[in-house]
Amino acid sequence: MTEPKLEIPLRIEDTLAGSAVGCDGPTLSAISPKAFPPGRPLVLHLASAAGELRLETRTISSKKRDDGRFDLRVRFTNLRKEARTQLDALFGVTS
Repeated sequence: MTEPKLEIPLRIEDTLAGSAVGCDGPTLSAISPKAFPPGRPLVLHLASAAGELRLETRTISSKKRDDGRFDLRVRFTNLRKEARTQLDALFGVTS
């Protein structure tokens, strides 16, 4: 897998440091130091210009990378409109 062009610092469950690398509608892609089973609830904290975003998610998949970290895909379970707007701005999504 090629390295993502954009990595936004992310905290997973208040203890693990990761990076958000993409957002496509109802899903977020991230790089995590740990794998999580499908369906596991996760709270992610993403830094943004407007402050920290707290995102409630559930794991879709974790896939091990060559560097030992994991490509993590999650789906949002409770995403407010304001948070969606901030995510779109962070990842350069235009309407």
